[in-house]
Amino acid sequence: MKKPILLLFSLFLLIFSCSFVSLIDFGVASTPARATFTAQHLSIVAGDFQGSNTWGTSQQIHSYVGGEDLYAFNNLGMISYDPETNKILYKAQVEVGFEVIVYSTVNPTSMDPGFSANKLVSEEFLRVDKYDVNWNSGTNVKKYYVNYYGVDFDIINTHFYSGYFPLTVGIKNTIGFGGIQEIGGYTFEMPGLEYDILDIKLMSFQYDHIGTWNNEYINYNPTTEGRLTIESVTQETADSAVMNYVNSRAKIGWQEGALLGSFTQQNYIASGSFSPTSTPGAYRIQVGLQPEVTVAKRGYSMTKASMWWDYHDFLGSPAGMGFYWGPSTSYNSRVIGININNLMEHFDFRGSLDLYMTVEPDHILSTSELQEPFFAMGDWVWDASLLGDVPTLAEDTTSGLGDFTFIYLILGVILVVAIAIIMAKLGVFSYISRKINKKR
Repeated sequence: MKKPILLLFSLFLLIFSCSFVSLIDFGVASTPARATFTAQHLSIVAGDFQGSNTWGTSQQIHSYVGGEDLYAFNNLGMISYDPETNKILYKAQVEVGFEVIVYSTVNPTSMDPGFSANKLVSEEFLRVDKYDVNWNSGTNVKKYYVNYYGVDFDIINTHFYSGYFPLTVGIKNTIGFGGIQEIGGYTFEMPGLEYDILDIKLMSFQYDHIGTWNNEYINYNPTTEGRLTIESVTQETADSAVMNYVNSRAKIGWQEGALLGSFTQQNYIASGSFSPTSTPGAYRIQVGLQPEVTVAKRGYSMTKASMWWDYHDFLGSPAGMGFYWGPSTSYNSRVIGININNLMEHFDFRGSLDLYMTVEPDHILSTSELQEPFFAMGDWVWDASLLGDVPTLAEDTTSGLGDFTFIYLILGVILVVAIAIIMAKLGVFSYISRKINKKR
């Protein structure tokens, strides 16, 4: 029985080896890396702003492109075949999205070249006319001032932008879509990806303030409180009673007030639209943009007066004082902060594109080959899966047998039957049965 068993083992080994080699060879050739179209293949470029302005010396309106997404990928398969050039044209449709941000970076200096956050104001609040011993006035006049800080700002350049940003839409980075591929014994030449832009639509337009300059200059206190602090108008000591009257009763000088809130100096403008041009893939983003300007103020009061003062007690002439005019109180305010609300405009786009791939096989295709799903659908041309916003190569779920799966199955059944017949003729089954009966 050794000879039949050895023969049977050799036969099994030969069949297994041939089948394994065939499976490995065809399995590698039937799983090429298909090119995947992703949002990163989009080319969205915004140019420099074109339009009127009052920006002074430098442009302070900008654009940013981002947020590319792939929403849909539809493989339409083979749409034409040219037997003269032996080229197959495949087509797919994609739906994409992207965003454009337009924003301003206006600052106080660009609006007012003379802008100052520490403007010193000196304001006279008291004039004292001293009488000499002969009652002559004007021989010794003393003026008193209060100094306080404020913000010096006047809108000279409004930074109103009315114009457009040129926008171009296309496809970039087609690496992986072209070259030579060998699949299942066929060689295909794939020159590269082509496309047509069907439509680009503006889905939504929004805007918001981004406040680059937000009350940076606030709460500047005066250098003095504005009280009358005469030590001596001459070299003689001043009459304290007069000073007490001026400071306590007349309240001549500066009185700090409360914050008065925000005051609009310039209203904001924010508008946006979208239009195509006569050039394919070229568009215009129309914008109207102007930042909002507000100022913060603090109130104050100023009590002013003009007075005479005779401080001599000479020859029975009593010392005294009086007012030429006043005290008179006025109320005013000073700018202590400026807020430029720069704007951000947000454009959300959605577009439809047709993709084309020309494939040239290494031989003239027959009618039956062209009708096969492998050629008709063209799933091997590009990866039609959609996994989230950015698709990746689809997982290979093929068995490695390709179109010969059914043939291998039939051959396997025939081999099993043939082996069973050979084993019966050699008496293998009888031999095994006897062995089993002996053990019992």
